Amino acid sequence: MKWELVEQLQTGGPVMIPIAILSVLGLMSLLERVWSLPRSRYQGKEELRTYVRKTMEREEQLQLLEEKGRQLVGMLHKKTFLLGIVASVAPMLGLLGTVLGMIVTFSDIQEVGVGDAGALAGGISQALMTTFVGLCVGIPALVAHRWVLREIDDIALDWEESCRAELEKDV
Repeated sequence: MKWELVEQLQTGGPVMIPIAILSVLGLMSLLERVWSLPRSRYQGKEELRTYVRKTMEREEQLQLLEEKGRQLVGMLHKKTFLLGIVASVAPMLGLLGTVLGMIVTFSDIQEVGVGDAGALAGGISQALMTTFVGLCVGIPALVAHRWVLREIDDIALDWEESCRAELEKDV
C-alpha cells in the first residue's frame, strides 16, 4: 500500500516536488500560527495595556493605542504570508502539472497515434495526479489561511475591548 502511494505520486512528474515542498511549508506555517497566536493574544493585550496606563491626555492615549494596535496586528498578518502563498500557488502548480501531462500526451499521440492507449495513459495520469495533489494541498491551506486570518481579527477585537475597558476604569 505504502509503495503504491509513492508510485502514484511519482507519476505526477517533476511538478510534484515543489507541491510537496509547499505542503511541508504550509503545514509548518500553520503549526507555528496555531502555537503562537494564543501567546500573541495575551502578550499584545498586556503591551497595549501598558500604553493605556501611561499618564497622558485621553486623545493622545487613543492615538497611541490605535497606532500600536495596527503595528501588532500587522505583525500577526505578516506571519500568515507563507500560508497564503501555499494556498495560492499549490493549485497553480497542479494546473501546471496538468498542462505538462497534456503536452506529454499530445507528444505521444504525435509519435504513436491514438491507437496505443498505454502510451497515452502516462501523460493523462501525470495530468490528473498533479491536479489532484495540487488541490489536496491548496484547499486545506486556503481553509487554514482563512481560519488564521479570522483568529487574528478576533485577537484584534479582544485587544480593542480590553483597552477600552482599561480606559473606562481611568475615567
